[in-house]
Amino acid sequence: MTGEDHLAGLRTEIINFHKFSKDEFVERRRNRIDEALSWKKGPSVENPERHVVDELPENREVYFLKPGKEVEDSDPNLNDMTPRVEGLYQDYRFDEIWSEIAGIGILDSDVLTHFLVLVYRNAYLLDHEEVDNQGLRYRPNGEIIESLNDTVEDSIEGDILSLLHFLDVLGWNEDVKYHGGEKDYDLTSDFGVGRINTLLTCINIPYKFVQFINEVRENADTPEEIDLLSGLSSMQDLSTTGGTSKPTLTELEEWFSPILHNGEDEAVNQDLGKFL
Repeated sequence: MTGEDHLAGLRTEIINFHKFSKDEFVERRRNRIDEALSWKKGPSVENPERHVVDELPENREVYFLKPGKEVEDSDPNLNDMTPRVEGLYQDYRFDEIWSEIAGIGILDSDVLTHFLVLVYRNAYLLDHEEVDNQGLRYRPNGEIIESLNDTVEDSIEGDILSLLHFLDVLGWNEDVKYHGGEKDYDLTSDFGVGRINTLLTCINIPYKFVQFINEVRENADTPEEIDLLSGLSSMQDLSTTGGTSKPTLTELEEWFSPILHNGEDEAVNQDLGKFL
């Protein structure tokens, strides 16, 4: 795959619901929630049922354990499950996920851009397909994944495909937790709650952290020039929003343009050259 083909496969218009209907997104998310709610639940967190939803290379399974640990909280979430990618991403905390993603950017900022655009597409189920006898499953562009893997081979715990699949089932579980059963959230009016907010946070926090690290590097000889506020702003966001911190539409376009863009424009094609 050439550099131009690579970027063409990533080009994505920013989802703005003043232009796009939510109906298809809502239906796809609802179908996945209903699928997960139909699965058998084990007798306890210590004895869960295992539900395999996909298989990656080297026979690595993507699966849920049901129920998850939040069913035992003082304010239990009875729909919680534990998402895993066998042997790689198991029982990861959010800070560990963000660290794994940031590690990509410390190595190569362009690869981080491409990876985070894939996370954006993942959030909105843009790379998901109906698979016979399974339902809606994550199917990102294999050639793009391979090209990113070649760059970050030894810089993260797992690999690009496994990490993206883990983010997919993480978001799936968040949707089930907040929109399943008798929960008060509505997929139309509370559209961001669950999958969307979780995966957009997995874009925002690592990206801003990497930018701050780069600023520290650039100003190592003049530390008084370092903008400490920029490094702390995400912490403020997390403390006031219950653990999520989404980028704005303006930030998304500023960070990832022209790959992530706000509509068709001849300039988009011309500007792709800066990534080639």
